[in-house]
Amino acid sequence: MKKLFAILLALVMVFSFAACGEKKETGNEPQTPVKDSIVIGCEQEPYSLSPIESTGAPSARIRRLICQGLFEIDEKGNYIPLLATEWTWKDDVTLEFKLREGVKFTDGKEFKAADVAWSMKNALGRGGIFDNYVKDTTIVDDHTIDINFLAPNSVCFDFFTSQHFPIY
Repeated sequence: MKKLFAILLALVMVFSFAACGEKKETGNEPQTPVKDSIVIGCEQEPYSLSPIESTGAPSARIRRLICQGLFEIDEKGNYIPLLATEWTWKDDVTLEFKLREGVKFTDGKEFKAADVAWSMKNALGRGGIFDNYVKDTTIVDDHTIDINFLAPNSVCFDFFTSQHFPIY
């Protein structure tokens, strides 16, 4: 009986020491994050990150992290300036935006009225919301742009938020 007990004890010790051995990688372990990477979790893969190719919620959520619009609307309906610092209706069909100075894109290029004009030109003619309202744009100076509408319409003002008109 003592011999059986000694053998069992020896086996328990062997397996105990084996469990303390070096961990072997199986290839299923989580990878160490790479420096300068970003991980974004969302419920669905975005269709596109292009501001003009997709209006789906997953794309819009990620796009809002990448691009800004001229202003935002808060939960109380107030207009919050972003890339535009102020705006004025010059007449019934012309909305003038004064643009924030000192803003740079991630490549270091300065943000100017030409970027707003390019973004609008790229949005027009694709069957989106701007085709029904916007005629064209006029660059007044580097930090002022006029949006010229097809007809008087105050509702379309809200379309210049980050959600609908991200500048890129």
